[in-house]
Amino acid sequence: MKKSGEIMWATMTATLLRDRQGQPLLGLGMTEDITERKRVQEALRQSEERLRSLIEQAPIGITLVNRDHRLLNVNAAFCQMLGYSEAELKRMTALDVTHADDRQPTIDLTERLFTSAIPMRKQEKRYVRKTGEIIWGSVTGSLIRDQEGKPLFAMTMIEDITERKRAEAELLAVTQRLSLAARSASLGVWDWNLGTDLGVWDDRMLQIFGISQRASVSNEDWVPLLHPDDRAKTQAFLAAILRGKTQDTVEFRVLRPDGSVRYVSAAGGQVADKNGRLTGIVGIAMDVTERRQMEQKLEAARQQAIVSARLAAVATMAGGVAHEINNPLAIIHAMASDLAEMVAGRGSAPPKVVARKSQVIRDTAERIAKIVKSLRQISREGAGEPFRPTPLADIVTQTLEICRAKFRDNGVDLLLPRAIPELDVFGREVQIAQALLNLLQNAFDAVVGQKEQRWVRLEAHPARDSVVISVIDGGPGIPSEIRSRVMEPFFTTKPVGKALGLGLSLSKAIAEDHGGRLEYSEKNGHTCFSLVLPLATKAEAA
Repeated sequence: MKKSGEIMWATMTATLLRDRQGQPLLGLGMTEDITERKRVQEALRQSEERLRSLIEQAPIGITLVNRDHRLLNVNAAFCQMLGYSEAELKRMTALDVTHADDRQPTIDLTERLFTSAIPMRKQEKRYVRKTGEIIWGSVTGSLIRDQEGKPLFAMTMIEDITERKRAEAELLAVTQRLSLAARSASLGVWDWNLGTDLGVWDDRMLQIFGISQRASVSNEDWVPLLHPDDRAKTQAFLAAILRGKTQDTVEFRVLRPDGSVRYVSAAGGQVADKNGRLTGIVGIAMDVTERRQMEQKLEAARQQAIVSARLAAVATMAGGVAHEINNPLAIIHAMASDLAEMVAGRGSAPPKVVARKSQVIRDTAERIAKIVKSLRQISREGAGEPFRPTPLADIVTQTLEICRAKFRDNGVDLLLPRAIPELDVFGREVQIAQALLNLLQNAFDAVVGQKEQRWVRLEAHPARDSVVISVIDGGPGIPSEIRSRVMEPFFTTKPVGKALGLGLSLSKAIAEDHGGRLEYSEKNGHTCFSLVLPLATKAEAA
């Protein structure tokens, strides 16, 4: 102990000095201050203790391995990872617990580490647990040297990455399945990187646009190929995704360099990094040209079928129009003949007689004109006409002009309301009349073959902001098992060749195009079809 009270460490060496006869003379002692060395040794001991504690308590596996791969030391995490005890592992080598396919890479990396060919060893490899189960580990190793720089052993840290590897394998399998599905479905896959403003397209995507093979695609490569009328909506589609819309689709036309036009349907979504920052858009595209062409052909066929059904309904109802016109023509002929005979026999006709017969001819001619006008009106296409307010009474009147004669000639009572409400319907007059004519034709067919209950009733009344035009018949009604299908296109219960099955579906389509609907119900056990159509507002009527 020093005078100051501080403790110091020292080593003492004592030697006995003798005379020539060998007799002890005195003792010689030497003292060396080793306090600093002791301090360094204690620091080293504490450091080693901390390192040992750190290794033992580390959450990942840590081992000390010599050049021959023998496990000199292992921590608890490594023992738990492999299911062996510390004693068992210390009798083994690192190769004993390494998967057979990964042993040679392990040997090569370890040798290169001990020969200083590499500063650090990094490897992902498989381990075999005591149970035989295979796990994956991420291995990082560094060399521990002595004071002279000679290699002593390697310290390796092993992280269990089995779950990550399993997830990667599942992701790879899903990616492969998606890739196969995309190829099978002729889907093109595209990716747009916001950082580089470049896209990466697969072969199918390049083929759809008619672009030659290239590593990346810029906006200058594909935007000019868009149909001018479709560029705005395509840009809006991409902008919507960038704003955070999770699902969006767009259909556009591509004017390919070879002059052909392709219809393309595309969908996309956002791509973000691990911090949630938007990095790009990824999506798919499909060439739907053949589908669109087929749809156009089907639509043309549908329109032709609708025209045929409309004309068939008009023709069927107009069957009695000839009789309706022939009678007035006979009256006109008779009146004109009478006047001619009077003039021929007498040289003149009394003014009162001329006036009376002329009035009859005029009234009868106007009657014929109304019938012809109604027939021409309902026979028009009407689909391209604008929506406008039309008095409900006009629509009902012109429709009845066509069908009244057929009902009368076949002994079917057509029951009409005392007065049609003074309401304006907003829509296409021709189409609404066609829909009403279809309903009247169906009602006529339902009762014309009966011995009793041969009647059809027309009703019209307002309902909130709509008008309801109902056609009710005295027929047997619609069987419950087919009620859900009666408004389907081409569905009919009539004999083959008697109807196309488009009457109700056409009326339904017209009602929906006008913002209304066609409803089926029963009134006192009788079939009732109702056209519900919007009334014209004051602004529309003005």
